[in-house]
Amino acid sequence: MSAFYGTESPLPTQSPAGDARSALGAMLQEQGERPARRRRSSVPVGRDLELTQSVLKEFAQLTHQHRMSDARELLASIHPEEDAEHPALLHVLGAGTSALDQWVTQPDLKAAARNVKLVKWAKPATKAARDLLDAARTGSAHDSLQAVANVHGWDAAFEGVAVATSSLLAAVARKRGLSVERVGETLLPDAAAPIPRRASWHAEAPSAETRSAADVAPQPPAAELATPATPVEAAQAAVPGPAVGQESAVDLAATPVVAGIAALAEWIGDGATVTASGQLRRADIEPVAAMLGLHARGVAKRPADSENGTLQDASNPLQVRSASDVAALGLWWDVLVRGGVLDVVKTRVQVAAADKYVGETSAEDLEGFVAAYVLWSMNSLLEAEAASAKKAAVPAAEVAAQVGHALVAAANAATPVEGARPVPDDASPASVVLSALEDVQILGRNAEGALSVTLGLRNAVLNAVAGMKAYAPETFGWFQA
Repeated sequence: MSAFYGTESPLPTQSPAGDARSALGAMLQEQGERPARRRRSSVPVGRDLELTQSVLKEFAQLTHQHRMSDARELLASIHPEEDAEHPALLHVLGAGTSALDQWVTQPDLKAAARNVKLVKWAKPATKAARDLLDAARTGSAHDSLQAVANVHGWDAAFEGVAVATSSLLAAVARKRGLSVERVGETLLPDAAAPIPRRASWHAEAPSAETRSAADVAPQPPAAELATPATPVEAAQAAVPGPAVGQESAVDLAATPVVAGIAALAEWIGDGATVTASGQLRRADIEPVAAMLGLHARGVAKRPADSENGTLQDASNPLQVRSASDVAALGLWWDVLVRGGVLDVVKTRVQVAAADKYVGETSAEDLEGFVAAYVLWSMNSLLEAEAASAKKAAVPAAEVAAQVGHALVAAANAATPVEGARPVPDDASPASVVLSALEDVQILGRNAEGALSVTLGLRNAVLNAVAGMKAYAPETFGWFQA
């Protein structure tokens, strides 16, 4: 199955279960079972810090110069154990995530941190990098490392730290009109000489039975790594299941949130103007909503509900003051921006990575995008509550769980009846989310009028709920894939 987010690609290649069998995962697992007194901090000091900063600084310079082969050789030279010329792998993880927490929360770097464009790298690592950057905005990149590794794998988390720090250094350089080298010298002042290259440890990793305690990379204390990553861009975990078949691919491609991407990319062209907050302007709500098959019109003053139109009536469209007033449209825009399909800088939006959803597409890519949309319909509730000073009548976690339960039930219901109209429920927060998913035909209604999911979308929907379990285990612990 697939997951979506990050600017490089929306598909991870490892599941948490698969990574548990990797060499690094096994080593960390073994160390985690050792007595706490044998563990060392994952944040290096002294010579270890100098070597670690050298790795991060050199990686940033190499990727900025598009010397990707050299950058890969550099990371391959970092082994679980340190020596006189190389830092330990966990030291890079610890120092990198701690640096992200420090940089992103600095007032003079926040502006640059809002517009980080990830360097080109492998799929799982870019997803891990985006999650870590997202967590760093609340100063929790280091604390979220375990959760990120659980989803993407420890190898991807390691590379993701390098990708995230490199991308942030480049963003700061662009913002200030400086070179990446100059920014690296400022933010990584303890960097030593370039790191000597050596063969990757993966090719010669000893078995767990033959390693001594000194050969094993130190696992940070569990208390340091237990906090789930929040908010993570469309945070997801894969649900084991069959490959996406041709019938599913057709259903996925026909879903408005996927089918509308081509029209949106054409409409944006070389760039379009957005509001100061990065949202659609009122004048643009109507044409963009139409790409989802919805009818809405931006107005300065919204009429009373009894006098307003509906999303389903082209002759009498729903009148709204902002795009976020149309839940389905607001979610779509957020996922496109957060997933790197669109790039918003100040008051301009450009198409960044829409090719994989237009023309010849991968069914897994499409499934990942639909899953991201469904997941964000729930995760956005948690993020909005975290950013608000007001206390909601119903906690966001409870609303998200209600939506999750309804989605699982719908995924196991009969196929929707073709042409059936959405059946309005109550005005509860959960119903608003579910209605938005109906508006874009991810959910439908069966013959009995109950919510249901087309077979081709079932895995995407369950994928999304599994992702919520990964990042909100207390709220979604009931879900079983």
